[in-house]
Amino acid sequence: MYNVVISKNALKDMVHLPVKINLQIAKAIDNLGNNPRPAGCKKLKGEKEYMWRIRLGDYRIFIP
Repeated sequence: MYNVVISKNALKDMVHLPVKINLQIAKAIDNLGNNPRPAGCKKLKGEKEYMWRIRLGDYRIFIP
């Protein structure tokens, strides 16, 4: 089991999202505690090579 930390900026942004999308993102973030590299996770290139991302529709969740 891993600890998942959500930044203050991410929480502020989530407040302004539609409820349906917000619930999907919250579920995906919660699942990161069990599997930090879920299916569909992609490694970022460039300056942020140490980061990964998962995508939910038009939104992305970045994982260090």
